[in-house]
Amino acid sequence: MAQTAAAKAAKAAKDAKAKEQRKARYAKNKEKAALEKAAKADAGVEVLGEVAVEAVVEQLVERQEASRRAVRFLSPCPNYQILVKPYIISIVNGFPVHDRGESIEFDNGEYLTDNEATLAFLRKHQAYGSEFFEDATPPGADDVCVKN
Repeated sequence: MAQTAAAKAAKAAKDAKAKEQRKARYAKNKEKAALEKAAKADAGVEVLGEVAVEAVVEQLVERQEASRRAVRFLSPCPNYQILVKPYIISIVNGFPVHDRGESIEFDNGEYLTDNEATLAFLRKHQAYGSEFFEDATPPGADDVCVKN
């Protein structure tokens, strides 16, 4: 029992030391964050909580550029699918190896992408223009309401 009590005391001391180290790291990180916030305020950047306005504006600009680059394809068939790479089962060293393949699936007759390789594949596909079409309306035009 003497060993058990000594082991418990050693474990309690170790836990207390680890707790103190965590507190010291927390205080150091909090001080560092306060210094960074003060430096940003001195540089003329308005701070909203922990996120600077510049970062928010950059994110909004990136989203807008991505939506401009995105191209929408439409199909009259709501569940239209295009096979890009077929499902293949090959035998390697006597064991079947499954290659799951790849397909493009239209959701309610609509597919939106900004991947250049996918755009090139779809534009060269044999069904382009007959079974699915590229949307000619500019991005964001669906949100605009025109009154007569």
